[in-house]
Amino acid sequence: MALTIYTTYMQDWHNGEAEPLSTHVTERGAKRRLIDYMFSQLWGWADWGSNDEIGTWVNDTLNSFDCAYDEYWSKVTSLKDDDVQELFSKVYDYTDQWLGSGHGTWFTFAAFQLEG
Repeated sequence: MALTIYTTYMQDWHNGEAEPLSTHVTERGAKRRLIDYMFSQLWGWADWGSNDEIGTWVNDTLNSFDCAYDEYWSKVTSLKDDDVQELFSKVYDYTDQWLGSGHGTWFTFAAFQLEG
């Protein structure tokens, strides 16, 4: 029986190769972890670039899902499992808009089947 694993990746705008970030046994787990990575990146862009547009979007989006970003642990807290797909799509699309700017970072995941 094959086991499917999901590996998350990040490629920074100035780096030529996608770097693996984490490995998961569920697609939802990979998306959930990418949500944390993407919000961490967005907070950094808002902070470093003093970009109020990004900070406002992050706050409004997190509030709409009744969750928050824990800066100490670099993760989104209180996110319901049923909301993972919708929030993932929303934040993925938003970070994708910034790819052509000095802030651009690409996030994704890939599925791999392990035979045994």
